[in-house]
Amino acid sequence: MKGSSMRRLIIAAVFVSACGAPTTPTPSGAITETMTGTISGGDRTTCLYYGFPESPCASFARTFTSDGRVDAVLTWAADDATLLLQLWDVTAARVAATGRFSREGRMASMTLQSTVSIGPYEFRVITAGAPSVITSFTITAQHPR
Repeated sequence: MKGSSMRRLIIAAVFVSACGAPTTPTPSGAITETMTGTISGGDRTTCLYYGFPESPCASFARTFTSDGRVDAVLTWAADDATLLLQLWDVTAARVAATGRFSREGRMASMTLQSTVSIGPYEFRVITAGAPSVITSFTITAQHPR
């Protein structure tokens, strides 16, 4: 290998090493946030959920100022209770999306994906658990501003 070719190869190797692996770009204008809370079957705040007209819930209101995609994950200790994740469209007074359940060891999660329009929404955590069981949870969501 000639001298200039060798220098180019070394420079390229140093550049790749310094930059690390390629990353997935974040959608323009999207933010990632974490919401935490606790919920029990005895909570007084209730939400509508399919077949459960007054299920105890915790609600996190957000107003999106641009159209876009929502990706959210709800996690909790699976032994504590059964939780459900819902994205509620406040303007249309309807469910925009409901999460899909999975479990790994003691931890359970629900993953939710939806497109949204400008306007008010609520991330809702709903429980069908016993009134005496208090469950801690975390929602990590990427959504439009």
